[in-house]
Amino acid sequence: SQYYPKLESGDLGIMMYCAPISPDYNPAHSHADMLSVLLWYNNEEILVDTGNYDYEESDDRKYARSTSANNTIVIDGKNQCDLWKVFRVGRRGKLFDKDFGEDYLQCIHDSYKKINLLHTRRIEKTSKGFIIQDLLKGKGYHKFEMFFHFSPEVNIKRKGEEGFIINKKLMFKFSHGE
Repeated sequence: SQYYPKLESGDLGIMMYCAPISPDYNPAHSHADMLSVLLWYNNEEILVDTGNYDYEESDDRKYARSTSANNTIVIDGKNQCDLWKVFRVGRRGKLFDKDFGEDYLQCIHDSYKKINLLHTRRIEKTSKGFIIQDLLKGKGYHKFEMFFHFSPEVNIKRKGEEGFIINKKLMFKFSHGE
């Protein structure tokens, strides 16, 4: 699908949210989740969507719709879009330059254009799994936070500074660029 493309490598699979934040005429149930990913291994969820919690005005509902509740990047502590009340969305960015191949997925969003930043996420399939690359391009100095939400069923063990072992089978590594 053009909105939820996926890659598979043996028993490992990944999907990236490349859907607009709701149709303009009805932004009721939207979440700030552009370029978020889901990951599974052997049909077991590894990286998950954190869910909805409820449809009442509450802190849980506010969190569930936020960018930090998704497997993506938050810049300067701000959501990708203006979320208010239980079902409303104001300012929101657009997705563009979607490029999906047999061994890669790539998309850009401009949700942070107000602070002059573009977020590009590229996922590449390798012989050992997947590489998720994020490029933040723009002006000025900014703080970014990367969020990954693991299934409660997942066993995670820290492996030095390089990453984590997941369910005694998968290595989850982090590296940083320039």
